[in-house]
Amino acid sequence: MYRSSTQQKVKLKLVAFIREAECIGCTKCIEACPVDAILGSNKHMHTVITTECIGCKLCVAPCPVDCVDLLVLPNEKEDPIAKKQRADSIKNRFRARKKRLAHTENNNNLYADKKTYIAEAILRTKAKKIKPI
Repeated sequence: MYRSSTQQKVKLKLVAFIREAECIGCTKCIEACPVDAILGSNKHMHTVITTECIGCKLCVAPCPVDCVDLLVLPNEKEDPIAKKQRADSIKNRFRARKKRLAHTENNNNLYADKKTYIAEAILRTKAKKIKPI
């Protein structure tokens, strides 16, 4: 009884694993990963950086071919200093990802603004050509 209740309280260390033979390279798992622990590109196989994976399970659901598994790593006593360094690394990767995504979104908005500006300029030019002088 005591052992089972203790085992339930122990937090298992999970890590994502991609069955590369089944991966179609859709990049949905890459987009879902909050710490950029998945490497790959469109239509190429993906792989997980196991030392960076936090086991959050966010990459499992978006996978259309269900090739992402969560594996349980053996519980090893982690040095408190190493644990803090790992937490800091994860935090830094998360912040870097948020910054990169914000920059990408700003660039997309800028691109859309330029396209709108060009389309409006073309319309103004066409309107001038149609107007009788």
